[in-house]
Amino acid sequence: MYDTDRYGTRFKVYLTRHELRQKAVEAALRLGLDQESAQDETFIFIEMPGKTTQEAVQHFRDTRDANDRTINGSMLLVFDSADLRERGALLISLYEYHGYDDAIRLAPADATMAICALNVGNDNWYSHRHGVPHERTARMPVEWFALYDLLSTTTDAAAFASVLVSMGQGVMLVGTDTEEQELDPTPVENIFCGVRPEVDNGAHCSLADLEQRHAAFATRSFLDNDYYAVIDKDYQEQGVLIVRLWPRVESFRCRLPVAGELLRWIFINFMTWDDAKSYAAGSK
Repeated sequence: MYDTDRYGTRFKVYLTRHELRQKAVEAALRLGLDQESAQDETFIFIEMPGKTTQEAVQHFRDTRDANDRTINGSMLLVFDSADLRERGALLISLYEYHGYDDAIRLAPADATMAICALNVGNDNWYSHRHGVPHERTARMPVEWFALYDLLSTTTDAAAFASVLVSMGQGVMLVGTDTEEQELDPTPVENIFCGVRPEVDNGAHCSLADLEQRHAAFATRSFLDNDYYAVIDKDYQEQGVLIVRLWPRVESFRCRLPVAGELLRWIFINFMTWDDAKSYAAGSK
């Protein structure tokens, strides 16, 4: 954590699409500012069309000027779509309390209010994470993810139920004590839907079966068609299986609690599939 510039009151804003226009983005952001105290230099715009969010984050790290304490050194905004109302902005916080970089997607004006409140200590990252998915733009996320239970017997139901809760919490409870820190103890809305798949003749469902059946099941159940996660006999030793069906079938494993974040991070475009796969490999 860079204490010297962490609370700078100017924020870097990355524009990663060719069609984004700085004036339109700035106008949308400034709706969240107190107009009487708003300054023209609140936002520093950096155009990186065609780059990924993680590339923008790396640029943010590489260009941090420790001598300029006016620029915030731990939070940034990324715009990755010209559809400001539907897609909004990614608010990214580095060096967070739980030890991981993290992100949420908000409407532009809400992102401005959030980043300013976080900066002066009027709010905290836990509260914003607890608000996901309630404080979101229209497309973040509107489809939840299937978490398949491939544990061998129904006696493993308690174990699966525990993992389902952990997947929903992700990293947000790491490093917290809800009683000591007076944090909201109510359950977080889980973006994973627990599913015990059924197959013909009572046979045990295989990973190959899931690959064939998931799209149809997801469509009927209003779940994401392309991504899902699996809890099987190997999850304790090797981690949760994260699967992508399109554009081709791929998978990797990741241990909790990070496993609970990866599909959300992919969905909000904080990470690409390849970013998440590399991140999982490094978190083992």
